[in-house]
Amino acid sequence: MKCKKHGELEENLFYVQKGTNTERCKLCNREYAKGSKIRRKEQVNEWYKQDRKKYPEKYKKYAQDFKKRYPGRKSGVEIARRRGITHQEYLNMFDAQQNKCAVCEKGETRKMKDKVMKLTVDHCHLTNKVRGLLCHNYNTGIGKFFDSIEILESAINYLRRNNG
Repeated sequence: MKCKKHGELEENLFYVQKGTNTERCKLCNREYAKGSKIRRKEQVNEWYKQDRKKYPEKYKKYAQDFKKRYPGRKSGVEIARRRGITHQEYLNMFDAQQNKCAVCEKGETRKMKDKVMKLTVDHCHLTNKVRGLLCHNYNTGIGKFFDSIEILESAINYLRRNNG
C-alpha cells in the first residue's frame, strides 16, 4: 500500500477509518494526533494566560487561600510527592541527614525571596529510586553528569591531572 507522505508501506501500517471506509497511514495518523495534542495543550495554556491577565485577583486569592490552608506545603509535600515519597518520609530523611546535604554535609544555602530553600530529593533517573537529600548545587551537578559514575571518574581524573 502507498501513503502520499511515506511512500510504499506494509499493509499492517494502514487501517480502515470507521464511517468512511478510507484507508489511512498509521504513521501519518500518529503525527497528526501528536500535533493535535500539542496544539490543544498550547490552546489551554494560552487560555490560562489570558484568564490570569483578565482576573489577576482571582488567581491571587487562590494562591493566598492555598497558602493559608496548607502552610509550607509546596516546599516539603510537593517535593516529596514528585519523587513518589510521602512528606513524612522526606522529614525522616531530613532528620537522619541532620538537615545537611548527603554530598557536602552542609546545609542548603540557595535562597528564594530571602528564604533558604529546602534540600532537594535526589533520585536515580533510570530507576526513579530516591537516593537522599542534596543541596541544589550538588543535585544539579550530578544531573549534569547524567548520573554516570564513569563520567564523574573521568572528571576526577581530569581535575587530578590539571589541578594546580
